[in-house]
Amino acid sequence: MSNPQLLNVDNVSVRLGGRDVLNNVSFHVEPGQLIGLIGPNGAGKTTLMRAINGLLPTSSGSIERHAKLGYVPQSRQIEWDYPMSLEQLVATSFIPQRPWFSRLGRNEWEAVYHALETVGLADYSERALVELSGGQKQRLLVARALVTQPSLLLLDEPFTGLDHPNQDSLTDLFTSLAQQGVGIIMSTHDLPAAVDMCSHLLMLKRTMRAFGSPAELRDPQLWMDTYSVRADSSLLKSLGLA
Repeated sequence: MSNPQLLNVDNVSVRLGGRDVLNNVSFHVEPGQLIGLIGPNGAGKTTLMRAINGLLPTSSGSIERHAKLGYVPQSRQIEWDYPMSLEQLVATSFIPQRPWFSRLGRNEWEAVYHALETVGLADYSERALVELSGGQKQRLLVARALVTQPSLLLLDEPFTGLDHPNQDSLTDLFTSLAQQGVGIIMSTHDLPAAVDMCSHLLMLKRTMRAFGSPAELRDPQLWMDTYSVRADSSLLKSLGLA
């Protein structure tokens, strides 16, 4: 019997400002899948993420969520100079249920420390946000998403601005979560990393150009058409397609 679907996106379109920004996107996510959401700037990646997260309405189609969602925004969306500790930021995930930190129960705080331990930040729980490096900031956002134990994780460009050691650390973390059965959708511009680590790729350019395993998406013409590049492009060379 096939795995239960965590998410089913069926012919979804989104209109913003009176124009279509996403058209007829259909795919599904199963437990343990790590899906790389790829495409050029303006392809609709963030729009799709926000629609899945319920932050944007769809103009047609349907999104069926059968999982608790965890969302990791881009690091630049956070005010890192805000006077708050790591443990306090992670605890903000419980705010819809319990408005004040002082009202969090023992179970919630244990979940906070477990999430910090999962991302390797347990020893920094009382540090101020402003003291963090770029890689630590990104791992902290993952901890905040994990604290409520989601079975589907949305990652919006988690590798942006990180050096290779920090990218490798996050890759190991995401791979481990997928092996534990967490479904992951990760938008990224790092195409070699996506091809290397993801079980599936979802290629967008205002509509879904392709969905399948990296091994199934080896046609150079597909990448040339999606990214508007030539056959001798460094993009294709980086993927071993030229």
